[in-house]
Amino acid sequence: MSNQTGDLLNIQYAQRERLAFIDYCLEYVGKVSRTTLVAHFDVGVASCSRDFKLYTSLAPHNVTFTHRDKFYYRTEEFTPLFNHEPSVVLKSLSEGFGDGFANPRVQIDWIFDAPTLVLPKPELVGTITRTIASRSAITICYHSLSSGESERTIVPHAIVNNGQRWHVRAFDLQSQSFRDFVCTRIEHVSSSEHLIDEAQTASADAQWQQRVSLELVPHPKLQHKKSIELDFEMQEGKRVIETRAALAGYLLRYWNVDCSEDADLPSEQNHLWLKNSQIKSVIENISLAPGAVGCFANTVSMEQ
Repeated sequence: MSNQTGDLLNIQYAQRERLAFIDYCLEYVGKVSRTTLVAHFDVGVASCSRDFKLYTSLAPHNVTFTHRDKFYYRTEEFTPLFNHEPSVVLKSLSEGFGDGFANPRVQIDWIFDAPTLVLPKPELVGTITRTIASRSAITICYHSLSSGESERTIVPHAIVNNGQRWHVRAFDLQSQSFRDFVCTRIEHVSSSEHLIDEAQTASADAQWQQRVSLELVPHPKLQHKKSIELDFEMQEGKRVIETRAALAGYLLRYWNVDCSEDADLPSEQNHLWLKNSQIKSVIENISLAPGAVGCFANTVSMEQ
């Protein structure tokens, strides 16, 4: 495989993408044809024939060709040429393989992902990402659950998917603190002439810079813990997650982790328990987590 990896790196990017597509189809669909390649990449039959010839030379034991239907089939000796990440594979199988820009997605109708109910508008994402890249500020009209509509000037430094929705992590000039703003609650964005200083950037965001380890174990009240150990690929009965303190509360809520001191929550709804409960004292948004008692008097960094 090491020689094959070196050979792949010497192949032109466009052809390497087509080889990856062949590899992907063989592994997860079991077959692929030149017609499929032509339709997906909008290239000529001759180019596709060269791609299959090259793939076969790189991995002769991976594929067999059937003249009857003109398909290349996966063999039992198949070893993938490319590293297909599980999260990317499942997403591509449910949404369609392809980048969605130059190449259309190949849809598969027998695998499904949960629908995404909350997505920010593309133009808003573009405005925020450009603002982060240029280290500048923007003025937004924001709709908060606690205080309703208000105009704020913020200095964003990250966009985060917390498992339920996307939010932007930013310094808020109104409160003079770092806060999380739900992207879908932002409207009427405009540029700001505010000149930012270092105290308003990611380097000064203490909760963002603080790294924490979450030691997750099967809930002590569960009778059959092995199933949870398998779910979360635990080693020696635990899974340690390294994350930023600013994200910890959201992750614990998303995974429904019982964060009470003595595992008081019902195991039927909370399959995990936070074993190293002392870590709660450094997580500002810990009150988001099930069963946790906030250790901070002011949890201003939570989504507003």
